[in-house]
Parts: sequence; C-alpha cells; structure tokens
Amino acid sequence: MSDDSTQSGRPSEQPADLPTDLTTAVTAIEDHKGEGALVLDLRGLASFTDYIVMCSGGTERHVQAIVDAIVDQLRDQGSKALHVEGYKEASWVLIDYVDFLVNVFTRETRDFYQLERVWRDAPVVVGERDGAPA
Repeated sequence: MSDDSTQSGRPSEQPADLPTDLTTAVTAIEDHKGEGALVLDLRGLASFTDYIVMCSGGTERHVQAIVDAIVDQLRDQGSKALHVEGYKEASWVLIDYVDFLVNVFTRETRDFYQLERVWRDAPVVVGERDGAPA
C-alpha cells in the first residue's frame, strides 16, 4: 500500500483492520509532515510487539514535534505510552505503546541504522520500503 502523504500532502489509505491507536499515530505523523512513514507487521516475527512504525523528521526539533503530536493525540484517546526514550537528544526517539513501537528518526540517523533492513522479512502494512531512506 502506498503512502503518498509525504510527497503529495494527501493522507495515506490505511488498512481497516489496524488498531485505532496505531492509525492515530500514523495520522499524527502525516499531519506533522513526518517523512517516509512505514508500518511493519511483526506478528509472528517478534514477541515484544505486534507492529513497528518508522518515520523521519528533518531536524531534531521536527522529530520532537512529531513525537509530541503522537503522544498528545493518543493521550487524548486515553492511551499512554509505556515509555519514551531519546526525546532530549531527538536523533532517534522510541515510543513504546506495547502493541506497537514508534521510531522517529532524523534522516541521518535513520539512514545510518537502516532499521527497515533489520525487519526486511516483515510485511509492510502502511507505506513503502522503497519510500523510506535508503
């Protein structure tokens, strides 16, 4: 499924069977101009979570703004992050919602760690692997 939101400004179409909180997180990313939004289905591949979300921001401040939007919108829905790590440095922020993890990177950090390759066997639920930084 293609995520055109970061290039065309249109929201991506998301599968109807995704958890509401996960859909809200992706929408927050899109609304705050997160780049290369990608959701991978880890069910059957990992025991620690069901989905992993990745996106990039252009600067550390942009990363923090995306994280703030995700946390605020999910809190408004009654969901609280179990843990947020890396916010102060903001080159890679991890938000743990147990059923899904959100990773918000600067472009450079995402390029360096290439987390998409670590989970290359995971099915893509939202976005495109090729649309993410190489």
